[in-house]
Amino acid sequence: MIFFIVNGEPFIIHVFGAKWHDTVTPLQILSGSVMLHILVSGNTSLLRGLGRPGMEMKQQLLKAAIFLPSLAFGIYYDGLVGAAWAILINKLFVVLIAQYGFSFLLTVKISVKDFFTELKVPFIAAAVSFITIYLLKMVGINFIINGICLCIVYFGLVYLLMGDELKILYQGFKTKRTQS
Repeated sequence: MIFFIVNGEPFIIHVFGAKWHDTVTPLQILSGSVMLHILVSGNTSLLRGLGRPGMEMKQQLLKAAIFLPSLAFGIYYDGLVGAAWAILINKLFVVLIAQYGFSFLLTVKISVKDFFTELKVPFIAAAVSFITIYLLKMVGINFIINGICLCIVYFGLVYLLMGDELKILYQGFKTKRTQS
């Protein structure tokens, strides 16, 4: 998503053509919303696994009560760009609602501080990757090369900062696979 935030314009122009230029800003905004959505994408499965489908329904209704009016407002005042902003703002609320809801449901309490502490490595990797490809874009590096550099920087930093954890995770998968 960082790639689309930084290189959305050259990507759209080269892949779809100049007539699609007006979709660049919504693409960039929606890329931010996807990054927020990833934080809560497994929540419905977690609620079902906890035996709380009713809680999931309540959360969905609350999200719809926030989302539908904000989407209508965004579309009315700023069209497609306004709709994209409404979705981004909605995703921010979804993360906050989910964090608040899980603080009551989980026996292991995860504070907001703990939640964001666990996101430190991907956040650092994303921020450094963003700065790197933004600077590369400013000096005129092609967006495809820029995307390759993004992957190298992001995954390289994640590996540097979490290498031991990733090795343990890989060994766990490898062990399960050989046991099957």
